Amino acid sequence: MIQLKKFSTYCIIDLYAEMTHLGMDLSAVMLLTVERLVDLLDVDGVTIEMKENSHLVLRAGSGIAKFSIGIKVPLSEKFSWGLPRIRVYSTLFKC
Repeated sequence: MIQLKKFSTYCIIDLYAEMTHLGMDLSAVMLLTVERLVDLLDVDGVTIEMKENSHLVLRAGSGIAKFSIGIKVPLSEKFSWGLPRIRVYSTLFKC
């Protein structure tokens, strides 16, 4: 189970404050969110995936998923629930 870092409440409040300054720019809000979640959750990567027509499209990514932005995957029945969604990538061991 992924746990939040110490002082995470302050980080979440700061993230919200930064989001309010971005206004209605959804791409900027999603990018800021995934970038902050990598540090906040101490994970290797975070993506936001959204349904577009018959595809699942990675709209924002950070960490190891940074270069996956824009990838389209055909959407099947098993992926149709809970969209948009945030996916977290983490390794078991860190050196």
